[in-house]
Amino acid sequence: MSGRLLKADLNLTEFKSVKKNGHLHTVWIVDSEQWPRACLRAEMIERGWDATGFARLGEALLALRQRRLAAPEIIVLESRGQQLTRRDLNTLLGSGIPVILLAGNLELNDPQILHASFADVLRRPLTLGAIAEAAQSIISAKCGSGHSGRAQTAR
Repeated sequence: MSGRLLKADLNLTEFKSVKKNGHLHTVWIVDSEQWPRACLRAEMIERGWDATGFARLGEALLALRQRRLAAPEIIVLESRGQQLTRRDLNTLLGSGIPVILLAGNLELNDPQILHASFADVLRRPLTLGAIAEAAQSIISAKCGSGHSGRAQTAR
């Protein structure tokens, strides 16, 4: 192995702060498409998160109600392919868990989305890194670590 540092090696130290009281921060990823969900989950795990994926928002809400999994500290919701009802959105946003919405122009013009209050809204196209950084920024602000991050939404 050469003495070169890989980009991944440099990023590793930046994300060691993800741990909270010896436990990993938790994120739930809701995306109807398997491969994007799996890739984001892998990215979050690589950055030191405990990540769980759901195909449908209803599955995640059921898991929250039944408490079969520890509640996440943040939820990433890909709006494409989801049947978002006002009731489900109200339940999700009323849970007190910050939600990052991933959306395209079509979804962002939906009145239910326009009037909802998300922790962050990321407009497609976007990268896995941008999603992970948005999640880290929200958690850092919530924990008061002073990590400078994005506090804006893409609306």
